[in-house]
Amino acid sequence: MTAILTKPFDAALAWKGADMLKREVWLYRFSERALGEIDAAVERVKASKLALHEITKEAFPLPSLARDLERIADELENGRGFVQMKGLRFRDEREAELIFWGISVHLGQAIPQNPQGELIGHVRDEGLDIRNGNVRAYQTRVSQPFHTDIGGDVVGLMCIPGAKSGGKSK
Repeated sequence: MTAILTKPFDAALAWKGADMLKREVWLYRFSERALGEIDAAVERVKASKLALHEITKEAFPLPSLARDLERIADELENGRGFVQMKGLRFRDEREAELIFWGISVHLGQAIPQNPQGELIGHVRDEGLDIRNGNVRAYQTRVSQPFHTDIGGDVVGLMCIPGAKSGGKSK
Protein backbone atom coordinates (compact mmCIF):
# COMPACT_ATOMS: atom_id res chain seq x y z
CA MET A 1 0.00 0.00 0.00
CA THR A 2 1.27 3.49 -0.85
CA ALA A 3 1.47 5.98 2.00
CA ILE A 4 -0.44 9.21 1.60
CA LEU A 5 1.72 12.21 2.47
CA THR A 6 -0.04 14.65 4.76
CA LYS A 7 2.85 17.08 5.25
CA PRO A 8 4.85 19.03 2.67
CA PHE A 9 7.62 16.96 1.14
CA ASP A 10 10.92 18.81 0.96
CA ALA A 11 13.76 16.84 -0.63
CA ALA A 12 15.89 17.03 -3.77
CA LEU A 13 13.44 14.88 -5.69
CA ALA A 14 10.58 17.29 -4.93
CA TRP A 15 10.85 19.41 -8.06
CA LYS A 16 9.73 22.96 -7.46
CA GLY A 17 9.47 25.18 -10.52
CA ALA A 18 10.77 28.30 -8.79
CA ASP A 19 13.82 26.44 -7.49
CA MET A 20 14.50 24.87 -10.88
CA LEU A 21 14.45 28.28 -12.56
CA LYS A 22 16.80 29.87 -10.00
CA ARG A 23 19.69 27.50 -10.50
CA GLU A 24 20.69 24.88 -12.97
CA VAL A 25 22.05 22.22 -10.61
CA TRP A 26 20.28 19.62 -12.75
CA LEU A 27 22.20 20.67 -15.87
CA TYR A 28 25.50 19.08 -16.90
CA ARG A 29 27.58 20.67 -19.66
CA PHE A 30 30.28 18.56 -21.26
CA SER A 31 33.74 20.10 -20.98
CA GLU A 32 36.20 20.14 -23.87
CA ARG A 33 38.22 17.51 -22.02
CA ALA A 34 35.16 15.26 -21.72
CA LEU A 35 34.28 15.80 -25.39
CA GLY A 36 37.85 14.83 -26.33
CA GLU A 37 37.52 11.62 -24.30
CA ILE A 38 34.21 10.85 -26.03
CA ASP A 39 35.73 11.50 -29.47
CA ALA A 40 38.62 9.15 -28.67
CA ALA A 41 36.26 6.46 -27.36
CA VAL A 42 34.11 6.71 -30.50
CA GLU A 43 37.17 6.26 -32.74
CA ARG A 44 38.32 3.31 -30.63
CA VAL A 45 34.92 1.61 -30.93
CA LYS A 46 34.75 2.25 -34.68
CA ALA A 47 38.18 0.66 -35.11
CA SER A 48 37.18 -2.36 -32.99
CA LYS A 49 34.07 -2.97 -35.14
CA LEU A 50 32.13 -4.02 -32.03
CA ALA A 51 28.36 -4.31 -32.35
CA LEU A 52 26.50 -1.77 -30.25
CA HIS A 53 25.43 -4.28 -27.60
CA GLU A 54 29.06 -5.46 -27.26
CA ILE A 55 30.32 -2.03 -26.19
CA THR A 56 31.19 -1.98 -22.49
CA LYS A 57 32.66 0.65 -20.16
CA GLU A 58 36.06 -0.85 -20.86
CA ALA A 59 35.54 -0.62 -24.62
CA PHE A 60 34.34 3.00 -24.29
CA PRO A 61 36.83 4.46 -21.78
CA LEU A 62 36.09 7.90 -20.38
CA PRO A 63 38.88 8.39 -17.79
CA SER A 64 37.91 11.74 -16.27
CA LEU A 65 34.29 11.88 -17.47
CA ALA A 66 33.61 8.56 -15.71
CA ARG A 67 33.86 10.37 -12.34
CA ASP A 68 31.24 12.89 -13.44
CA LEU A 69 29.04 10.05 -14.69
CA GLU A 70 29.29 8.38 -11.27
CA ARG A 71 27.99 11.62 -9.70
CA ILE A 72 25.24 11.79 -12.32
CA ALA A 73 24.25 8.18 -11.57
CA ASP A 74 24.03 9.12 -7.88
CA GLU A 75 21.85 12.13 -8.76
CA LEU A 76 19.55 9.86 -10.76
CA GLU A 77 19.30 7.33 -7.92
CA ASN A 78 19.39 9.53 -4.82
CA GLY A 79 18.81 13.11 -5.94
CA ARG A 80 16.33 14.83 -8.24
CA GLY A 81 16.03 11.74 -10.42
CA PHE A 82 16.97 13.51 -13.64
CA VAL A 83 19.90 15.29 -15.26
CA GLN A 84 20.02 17.17 -18.53
CA MET A 85 23.32 16.83 -20.36
CA LYS A 86 24.25 19.40 -22.99
CA GLY A 87 26.92 20.02 -25.55
CA LEU A 88 27.59 16.68 -27.21
CA ARG A 89 28.98 16.76 -30.72
CA PHE A 90 28.81 14.13 -33.43
CA ARG A 91 29.07 13.91 -37.21
CA ASP A 92 26.18 11.59 -38.01
CA GLU A 93 23.44 9.40 -36.57
CA ARG A 94 25.78 6.44 -36.09
CA GLU A 95 28.16 8.51 -33.97
CA ALA A 96 25.23 9.90 -31.96
CA GLU A 97 24.10 6.34 -31.27
CA LEU A 98 27.63 5.25 -30.24
CA ILE A 99 27.97 8.21 -27.90
CA PHE A 100 24.54 7.65 -26.35
CA TRP A 101 25.34 3.99 -25.81
CA GLY A 102 28.87 4.67 -24.59
CA ILE A 103 27.69 7.13 -21.95
CA SER A 104 24.81 4.84 -21.02
CA VAL A 105 27.06 1.86 -20.23
CA HIS A 106 28.77 4.06 -17.65
CA LEU A 107 25.40 4.74 -15.99
CA GLY A 108 23.87 1.27 -15.94
CA GLN A 109 22.84 -1.79 -17.89
CA ALA A 110 20.48 -1.56 -20.86
CA ILE A 111 17.37 -3.67 -21.05
CA PRO A 112 15.20 -4.26 -24.12
CA GLN A 113 12.45 -1.71 -24.57
CA ASN A 114 10.09 -3.71 -26.74
CA PRO A 115 9.25 -7.28 -27.78
CA GLN A 116 11.75 -7.02 -30.65
CA GLY A 117 14.55 -6.66 -28.10
CA GLU A 118 15.67 -3.21 -29.25
CA LEU A 119 18.07 -1.55 -26.84
CA ILE A 120 17.82 1.85 -28.53
CA GLY A 121 14.70 3.13 -30.22
CA HIS A 122 14.56 6.03 -32.64
CA VAL A 123 11.55 8.30 -32.25
CA ARG A 124 10.74 9.40 -35.78
CA ASP A 125 8.07 9.19 -38.42
CA GLU A 126 8.89 6.10 -40.44
CA GLY A 127 5.75 6.51 -42.54
CA LEU A 128 4.06 3.60 -40.78
CA ASP A 129 0.35 3.27 -40.02
CA ILE A 130 -0.60 3.26 -36.34
CA ARG A 131 -3.61 1.07 -37.17
CA ASN A 132 -1.20 -1.80 -37.79
CA GLY A 133 -1.04 -3.68 -34.48
CA ASN A 134 2.74 -4.04 -34.72
CA VAL A 135 3.47 -0.33 -35.08
CA ARG A 136 4.36 1.88 -32.13
CA ALA A 137 3.18 5.50 -31.98
CA TYR A 138 6.77 6.80 -31.93
CA GLN A 139 7.24 5.33 -35.41
CA THR A 140 4.44 7.45 -36.85
CA ARG A 141 3.37 11.07 -37.03
CA VAL A 142 0.43 10.65 -34.64
CA SER A 143 0.37 12.69 -31.46
CA GLN A 144 1.06 10.77 -28.28
CA PRO A 145 -0.56 11.55 -24.96
CA PHE A 146 1.52 12.07 -21.84
CA HIS A 147 2.97 8.72 -20.91
CA THR A 148 5.67 7.01 -18.93
CA ASP A 149 8.35 4.84 -20.49
CA ILE A 150 8.48 1.89 -18.12
CA GLY A 151 10.67 -1.11 -17.61
CA GLY A 152 13.90 0.27 -16.25
CA ASP A 153 15.11 2.49 -13.46
CA VAL A 154 16.42 5.14 -15.85
CA VAL A 155 15.19 6.33 -19.23
CA GLY A 156 17.63 8.17 -21.46
CA LEU A 157 16.58 10.46 -24.26
CA MET A 158 18.95 12.04 -26.76
CA CYS A 159 17.53 14.96 -28.69
CA ILE A 160 19.35 15.67 -31.93
CA PRO A 161 18.51 18.33 -34.50
CA GLY A 162 14.89 17.81 -35.33
CA ALA A 163 12.79 17.69 -38.43
CA LYS A 164 12.02 20.78 -40.47
CA SER A 165 8.48 20.63 -39.08
CA GLY A 166 6.52 18.66 -36.49
CA GLY A 167 8.01 16.77 -33.60
CA LYS A 168 6.47 19.00 -30.95
CA SER A 169 6.99 17.98 -27.33
CA LYS A 170 5.45 19.22 -24.11
